[in-house]
Amino acid sequence: MKKTIDAELGGRRFHFQQEAFEALERYMYAIEQALGDDDEAVEVMADIEGRIAELLVERLGEGREVVGDADVAFIIE
Repeated sequence: MKKTIDAELGGRRFHFQQEAFEALERYMYAIEQALGDDDEAVEVMADIEGRIAELLVERLGEGREVVGDADVAFIIE
């Protein structure tokens, strides 16, 4: 049995497997670090979160509810 984490991303609520959530969290943290303290960093991160949410909605389709490792790997690629 795998644990799930509920999280909001790009204004949408998702159910993540714990490992998938942690991988996405590390990926987004790396992006934040790369952007630094740029004045537009907050806006850029919001745009990235929105796009990731769109991609996850497409991948999940109608029949799935939980974001898994493969989904996050697809996003990162």
